[in-house]
Amino acid sequence: MLPKISNEEMLACILQARKDKKLENLMAKLPIWMADRLAKKRRVTEDEKSEIRLVVIETMDKIWKLAGKYDEAQVLGFFVTYTFNLFRNLQRKNGEIQTHNKLLELWKEEQPNCMHSVHFWETNRDHLYTQLDSLPVLTCLVVCFQYDLPILNQRKTYLEWRLAEMGREFSDFQRIYDKKKEVWLRQLCLFEERVLRYTRLLYQYPESERRKWYIHKKKEWMRQRMRVMNKSFFSEREIARILGITRKLVQVHQAKGILSLQLKAGDLLYCA
Repeated sequence: MLPKISNEEMLACILQARKDKKLENLMAKLPIWMADRLAKKRRVTEDEKSEIRLVVIETMDKIWKLAGKYDEAQVLGFFVTYTFNLFRNLQRKNGEIQTHNKLLELWKEEQPNCMHSVHFWETNRDHLYTQLDSLPVLTCLVVCFQYDLPILNQRKTYLEWRLAEMGREFSDFQRIYDKKKEVWLRQLCLFEERVLRYTRLLYQYPESERRKWYIHKKKEWMRQRMRVMNKSFFSEREIARILGITRKLVQVHQAKGILSLQLKAGDLLYCA
């Protein structure tokens, strides 16, 4: 449960931050206060309040610089107005993403036999990580959960904060991840052993009557291996549970993240 922060307490915190030139205490209170002020005037969901808090945290330096133009009597009004404008912009962006998703679903319906998956080229991983850092933190986390990408730096800090907000420990998440990774690696190792087995048989018995059977089995295990590699590491339901958001919001961030990466660096992603 997040604390309730009064206008008087918020103003005192702002004035103290101006005096000390330190934003640590402000960073903990201002996003909560801004989201609560929005909820008093607009009908917003918990997911939308969470997104507002996240964007405020990510852009705190920019917001603080703008707030410097307003005196003690006006500064709270500035933050409220800024929150309403921010909420309106987020609604517009999320509407665009949902429109993109609908078009994508129509395209998939016309191609029922195609499997669409995203492969991250190993040779471009360093470049990919740089591109990930340019995404909003929550969007980046969803993509990282989906494709088992490293959760480091700002992403890890936000995840720890998010889990603590829900009364959970990062160590609990780490245990879930380690167990899931162990199962994934075991499956992958099994399928790779099967592929190697039938590859050896093809080399050992080039004239064998069972050659077609060996080829068939090798391809079958290769397909199984690719399915494991292409499968979302954490499902939408699991990501939603970890981050405390809805599956619909997970889908929005998945689409937003992949679309952004494709636009920024088309050679990083290959849609098969």
